[in-house]
Amino acid sequence: MKSKDRFVLDTNVLVRAVLIGDSKSAQAFHRARHIGEILSSVAVAEELNDVLGREKFVVTLLVKSESDSWSPSFKGRGSLK
Repeated sequence: MKSKDRFVLDTNVLVRAVLIGDSKSAQAFHRARHIGEILSSVAVAEELNDVLGREKFVVTLLVKSESDSWSPSFKGRGSLK
């Protein structure tokens, strides 16, 4: 039995996937999620939480969360908690 493919995505890729839904990063994220599993670490989760919690991104995330094209995987303030 073949195990699922595993993927590790850099924080920059995750941020771009969150902010730009039709970016190559978003495509990579969704493809990885579809065909395998995404592995992460506490350090990456903390960095992502820190970056998306910055004021310039919070405004973007709040605006995007009201649109129909927003991915439910990323709703809210960008917190991983």
